Formats: sequence, C-alpha cells, structure tokens
Amino acid sequence: MAASNGMNLSEGTIIADKYRIERVLGQGGMGIVVVAMHLHLEERVAIKFLHSEVADNGEAVARFIREAQIAAKIKSAHVARVIDVAMLPDRTPYLVMEYLVGGDLGQRVQKRGPLESAEVAAFMLEVCEALAEAHALGIVHRDIKPANLFVAELADGTQCVKILDFGISKISKGASSGMTRTTAVMGSPNYMSPEQLKSARDVDARTDIWALGVTMFEMLTGRLPFEAEDMPQLCTMILYSEPQGLRDLRPALTPEWQAVTSRCLAKERDQRYANVAELAHDLAALSPVDSRRSLERIARFLGPVPSRQFAPPPSVQQMPAQVTGATWGKTQDPAPRSKGPLWAVAGAAVVAVAIGVWILVRPEAPPPAPEAQASATIASAAPLSTPAAPTPAPPPAVAPELVPTAAPVATETAPVASAQPVAATPKVRAQAPARPKPAAAAPAPQPVAPAPVRRPAALPDGLD
Repeated sequence: MAASNGMNLSEGTIIADKYRIERVLGQGGMGIVVVAMHLHLEERVAIKFLHSEVADNGEAVARFIREAQIAAKIKSAHVARVIDVAMLPDRTPYLVMEYLVGGDLGQRVQKRGPLESAEVAAFMLEVCEALAEAHALGIVHRDIKPANLFVAELADGTQCVKILDFGISKISKGASSGMTRTTAVMGSPNYMSPEQLKSARDVDARTDIWALGVTMFEMLTGRLPFEAEDMPQLCTMILYSEPQGLRDLRPALTPEWQAVTSRCLAKERDQRYANVAELAHDLAALSPVDSRRSLERIARFLGPVPSRQFAPPPSVQQMPAQVTGATWGKTQDPAPRSKGPLWAVAGAAVVAVAIGVWILVRPEAPPPAPEAQASATIASAAPLSTPAAPTPAPPPAVAPELVPTAAPVATETAPVASAQPVAATPKVRAQAPARPKPAAAAPAPQPVAPAPVRRPAALPDGLD
C-alpha cells in the first residue's frame, strides 16, 4: 500500500533499515498507522506516519514531534510507550510506539452496547492514574474520548487501559503562543468542554475531567450527554444546556453515578472535580475491586487523596466520621446505639414533670430522727426502746431561786445544729424519746417515771 505522500507501505517494506512493515492498522485525517517488526529487537511495533499534506505544515510536524516528547515524559503503564521518533529521507516524520493487542473503548461500546458500571469504574481509575502524572507535568491531553482509550490485552491475560494520541496536548508550562493558536481548532467537539470551545489556550486539567465525564456517560448509556444535528447546535447545547439525565437513559444505575458524571459535566470549571484525584476517590467507591493501589499512585503525583466528594446515602450521612479504607461505603459505627421509641421518651418526660410537682406540694418533712434529736439535746439521757412516755403535767410555780428555768428544747422546724441542751436538775429528769433496738437485743428497761416535784414548806415566822 502506498501512502498519500507516495511512500511505499506495503508488506515487506523496510523503513530506516530496521523496521519491516507487516500490515496497515488504520488511517485517519492526520496519518496512517502500520504494524512492523523491529529487525534488531525482534519485537512488533506500531509506526505512525503523517500524510504528505500534513507533513508540509511546519507546525503540524512540530506538534507531531512534540507528541512523542510528551508521551516519553509520562512513565505510567497506562500511556502507550514511545520507542523512537525520526524522519524519513523525504522529511516525513514517523513515530514508533509499542504494539498493542486489543481494541479501544469506542469499538467496545459499538460492539457490546453500554458497559457494566463496575467495568467502567475500573477503566476510569486506570485513566486517572495516567492523567495524574500528565497533569503533574503540566500536560493537558485535550482529546480524551473512548477512541483514544485503548484496552490492551497483556501477556498474562489481564487488560490494561492505555491513553493514546497526545498530538494536541497542551503544555501549560512553557507552551509557545504559536502552537496554542494552531491547536485552538483541534479536538473532538462532542467531548470538548465549554471553555475549550471558547478558547483552547485557556484550558487546564479540568477540561480533561469534562471529557472523562462525557466518556463515562457514553460507556454507561451508549449515548452522548449532548446530541445535536449539526455543529452550531452542539456547541450551543454544550455551552448552555443541561446534559441528558444519566438515570433517565439507564435507570438501574445508582444515584452516585449520576452525581459523579454531573460534577464532571458542570459548566463552570470551579464546580467540577478540582483534579483527577478527587474523581478517582469517588470512582473507587463505585468499583468492586480494591482500588487502594490506584489511589496511592495518584497521590504520589497530586498529593493525598481527599475525602469523599459526592453525598452518600442518608443512612451513611448519620454515621460518625470514622473512615476505614478509601470509600464511604466502608464507614462503620464502632458502637451502634439503639434508640427507644418515641412514646418511651414522652413517658419519661411526663414522669419527670409529675415528680417536680410532687416536690413543690409535698407536706413538710418529718422531724429529725429521734436518736439524732436526743443526742443533740440531752447527752446524758438514757436510751429507751419503747415509745416516749406522755409528757407529765407542768409542775406548780416555784420560787425562781429554787428551781432554775430550763432552756427551751429546739422545735422540729429548727436546725439540729442550733438546738440548745436542756439543763437537768436533781429535782427534774428529762425524758428522752424512744430509740429502737434490734430485735436480737436484750429487753429494754421499763420507762423511768419522772421524779415528783415537792412543794416547799411555809417559811417560819421571823425568817422573812
């Protein structure tokens, strides 16, 4: 097969004395890709050539060479490895890359229809790994789409997503103005962010996050979030219209998937994920496989993975902020507490109110214990086991100088500490209240009768 620039690309043709062409893989508007055998390494490689009309454009050639340089800087296993870049004698540039077996995600969706959500989450985590390293280097891909995400089949039978085509990437650190102006019209409109449609020179890493949102939407539903009949209508929808509802097209998807894609497709960049680390954290919560290694790799380039971004279900919102692992779904309450029914709480409140009212209206407290009052008033009184004897009748009035007046006994309303002891006389023995004794104690003595009060005899005449 002959290329558009007249170069022979048929089977058996040897390029640069070391690459023998085996077959053509495909071609597009920019160039053609063939499979070749490296004669010295005995290893298959993929070689990409530019078409002649593109190769005559100096800026297009510079962009082609820069693609090789950018891809070579990114060491991630999820970026197609660049082996060599050079020019043919006629100044046609070519790029030698690792040969990949498999197919891109665009082809997979066309053949199988919408993919399983778990598969999409796993694929996107690998893409986030590659973009984390690229963004850390100041490289914005600007053309993320299913056709540029190749699912390679490895020698051990596993699959690995690899990003292709860094040809229109923007290097935010030291990019020339001429290159930015040329690439302003480059890209795939269906996956371009609103700011990329307005001005390609002002994009940053968040434009790749928008494209990831469109890619996830397409893989989950088989449809694009913005579908139009022509380019002006498409641009208007991307700039001003809301995307189609993800769960309207596929109701079986969880609300978390809706939250992730909606945040990626926010019109304002500040409302999207700030970086792919945030996006990867939420994707890890939706992936059934252990994603800690992916999150660790991303954190090496963009810093520690932040906390979860989308709102978890209400049942999870009530849990304590103790996160084990990388996902909100693993958050657990270490000590679950049961809550009683509402009627129990109301009943407790009623009881508390009733106790308060009883305290306010209750009768006066009873007098202090008999033994406490006796010990505070008459230290020498003998204990009694029977109830106190009736109070004897007051004695007749006597002369003050013969019978001293006793101090009043403290009443029941007076504090015990302020009670005054009663002075005892030989003529009067004070009675103490009864003090109960244990049943096993000896029989209590009989009550002691009060001593009679003797009336003094009349004074003899002459002594007054």
